[in-house]
Amino acid sequence: MDAADVEAITKIVKTVGAEFKGASDEDIKFWIELQAPVISRKKFGADYNLALALLTCHAMKMAGSGDNSLGTIANTGRLASVSEGGVSISFATSTAGTAGDAAYQLTSYGLQFIEIRNRHIVPIMIR
Repeated sequence: MDAADVEAITKIVKTVGAEFKGASDEDIKFWIELQAPVISRKKFGADYNLALALLTCHAMKMAGSGDNSLGTIANTGRLASVSEGGVSISFATSTAGTAGDAAYQLTSYGLQFIEIRNRHIVPIMIR
């Protein structure tokens, strides 16, 4: 991946993931390089940079970066609801969807990535 691609994806990460605006370019580059092998430029075409940026935001969020006002994903990922008056906390029993997408469904970035992926990659259906 060349420097221009990394710079463009970094800009998308800081724009789409406003909570990562304060992250250093070096930290974001590290996360981009970790996520790049997960997706194919050929398959995602014109949406590759956006898909990789969303995947990078998802990975950063899952690692505890960004806004953690309610706690980290590790601590709150299974929460279904929280109340304050009278204290009520509900936990989700499972994440919706297929097991392969369950981790992506824990962040808004992962959900957006799934939407883009589904436009470019059609799963094989077997009966």
